[in-house]
Amino acid sequence: MILDFNVNFNNYEEKIINFNGIWDYSCPCCKAFRPFSRHATYSRNICFFEYSKIIEKKTDILRLKCSSCLTTHAILPADIIPYKIYSFSCIMNILKLLYVDG
Repeated sequence: MILDFNVNFNNYEEKIINFNGIWDYSCPCCKAFRPFSRHATYSRNICFFEYSKIIEKKTDILRLKCSSCLTTHAILPADIIPYKIYSFSCIMNILKLLYVDG
């Protein structure tokens, strides 16, 4: 899994899904730099906090394949927490409502 902190959920499709250039990532397994090719996508549910409600959205997540060690890695944007359905902004807004706003 590769976390890209330059991308968020709102521009993920534009910057990751539709990107056809060379990927500037290093492989988490073999540490090779830029050896990636598109492999697949999968659908994922994510909850966001909008308009004082928790809203569930579905998004496609891109997987890349390392040409050096043949492992696959998902590219996640900064606001999605790995293995969790709630986004970072959703959790922060809930905590703010609980502890700051009462």
